[in-house]
Amino acid sequence: MLIRELFERDPTRPIHPIASVKQHDPSIVYEELDEYVVTDHIRRDLTDILDRFLESRRGAVEDVCCWITGFFGSGKSLFLKILGYVLGNLSLDSEREGRIEAGRFFLNKHGLESYAPMLFKELKTFPLFINLLDVDAAREPSMTRIVYAELLKASGFSKIPWIAEIERTLHQAGLWVNFLELVQEKEGKSWERVRELILHA
Repeated sequence: MLIRELFERDPTRPIHPIASVKQHDPSIVYEELDEYVVTDHIRRDLTDILDRFLESRRGAVEDVCCWITGFFGSGKSLFLKILGYVLGNLSLDSEREGRIEAGRFFLNKHGLESYAPMLFKELKTFPLFINLLDVDAAREPSMTRIVYAELLKASGFSKIPWIAEIERTLHQAGLWVNFLELVQEKEGKSWERVRELILHA
């Protein structure tokens, strides 16, 4: 018997050494969800977070934050990333499973499916994945503005509030598609590209 035959999956396949909060390639995220090892300790912490999160259904709660600590390389970022995909029940396309709902897939895989009805029917969660190491604190010292900018970006708008407000107005007026087509026709580029050129001019 060869050593590789002892593994459930091919050990020579490409394995990503670092889990990045910015990496949202569906196949990679699916692999992270599918191969994540939920130890007894992680299960206790995960269920504790889910229980406290579900308490918010009844209104404001005192404990609104969660502090996750650990040594460098201990898996904090991956845990948070998976938590975001689970709470948001984000859709993923995978070669093995086809289209899946990340939250239901992960909870079912680890025997936590009893949380699904409350998490996905009674709550609607919109996760934001923000790496504060990428933020220039000198230029953007306000945490509120950082989170708001990422919320705008995740919603498909510009990270610049005044531009986002114009974009929202176009949406509400039913002129968004016409606007995109006009920009493409006049500039020969998508609005997203033109928007970036304006900001860096």
